[in-house]
Amino acid sequence: MRILERQKRHAPGKIIVDGPYADSKEAIGGFYIIEASDINEAVEIGKGCPSLTYGGSVEIREVDQM
Repeated sequence: MRILERQKRHAPGKIIVDGPYADSKEAIGGFYIIEASDINEAVEIGKGCPSLTYGGSVEIREVDQM
């Protein structure tokens, strides 16, 4: 799978940083695969992610068709 350049992060009222550990940026806590017509629709879908309720963040990336 190839990750494309366009990406947006959504974490209401929070500053997003790489984290306190050098390798933490490589860790993924989980993922969802969604289908959206464009990046803006994907952001709207991402705003409903349950992890945001518990202080988590959402990173949206466009990927190639499988």
